[in-house]
Amino acid sequence: MLKHTIEVSLADTSKPVLLKGDVKKTVVYDEAGSIYGDAKASDVRVGKTFTSSNGVKITGTLVTSEVKYGTITGKGMNSQAIETGLSNVSRFIMARKFPSSNAKHGILALVYKDGKLSGIAGFIGAGYNSVDNHSIGTVAINKGTITYTPKADEDMSALTEGDTYDWIAINE
Repeated sequence: MLKHTIEVSLADTSKPVLLKGDVKKTVVYDEAGSIYGDAKASDVRVGKTFTSSNGVKITGTLVTSEVKYGTITGKGMNSQAIETGLSNVSRFIMARKFPSSNAKHGILALVYKDGKLSGIAGFIGAGYNSVDNHSIGTVAINKGTITYTPKADEDMSALTEGDTYDWIAINE
């Protein structure tokens, strides 16, 4: 419950009868705090404000994300552009779907997060290698378009031609 105290006074003190004998009167009343809602700062989007259950104005802290996903077909050593449909991309994941048995090399998975790219590359006879920015190629992000470019002359960083890759893009 919230308790409110207000003081009421007459504009025309020559007519105090309205307050039964005085020109000022204090009024106290209670109301349910739930009329302001029960949201916490973490329930309300960043930059928006609301009134707490105590009647205090609070700015929200909730960060929301947009997620899009799809598939592409690998183009070998050629750059691969992906139109995500997002206004911006902060994180990106791509993984080869059911790698073909005849592929000698190629990226199995890529992860782009906080400006860094890492991945897993596979090649026949030697298993899988975890690779980092230096040997995997590059990701360029222009608003909602992601372009992956394999490292020059490095089959291991290629997107295996003809193989299907699933991707997920996130805008936070």
